[in-house]
Formats: sequence, C-alpha cells, structure tokens
Amino acid sequence: MKSRRTIWLLVALLAVAAFGLAWFGEGGGGEYRDSPDGQWQAEAMTVSGGTWFHGRIRSVRIKVTDNSTGLVVWQVRLISLPGESVPELRDRSKRFVSWDAASTVATIDLGQMGVVRLPVP
Repeated sequence: MKSRRTIWLLVALLAVAAFGLAWFGEGGGGEYRDSPDGQWQAEAMTVSGGTWFHGRIRSVRIKVTDNSTGLVVWQVRLISLPGESVPELRDRSKRFVSWDAASTVATIDLGQMGVVRLPVP
C-alpha cells in the first residue's frame, strides 16, 4: 500500500517537473553563419520562455563566437515589451546574418527592430 502511494507521488512530481521544464525552458531557432575567413561564427535566434508573472516572453539572442577557441566575444539579448513584434529569425527564405569581406563586422538585420553591427577583434 505504501509503495503504491510512493509510486503515484513520484509520477505526480515527474509530471509537475515536466510541465515546469516545458513552460520555463527556453525554445526557439534562428540562423548562424561563419565569417568568410572561418574564424568567427555569428548567431541570431528568436527565443521564447515562460515567466512567473508575465506569461511567455519572446526575445532575440545574438552571439558571436571564436570558432578556434569557443570563446564568446559578443552576446546580446533583446527582450521585447508585451505586444511588441519580434522578428521570426527561423524564416529560411530570408538572410538575417551577414559578414563583411574582411571578417571584421557581423551584421544582424532585425527588420523593424533595426540593424545590429558587431565588430570582432
């Protein structure tokens, strides 16, 4: 009898944990592109995650990484206000991330949110 109660308690706790992970965990997608010289990788993602009091919040996460060391040289997160539109960076028909020919500046086109230019060392 006691073992059956323990099993149901564990099942209930696992269900609550799964719901919490699904709600509060971040999910999303986007685009990444290597620089022409192959040293850098720029990434732009649309991400959404749940909060305690504000429902789900969508944001844009931008990151530039050194491919040889894995060191993140830029990391930017643009959080939208409620009702603000966030670009859908998973759209494969558009190109959001680009590099200049010298591999010194990554440009992220976020549509109505503007353009972000990130110089690399």
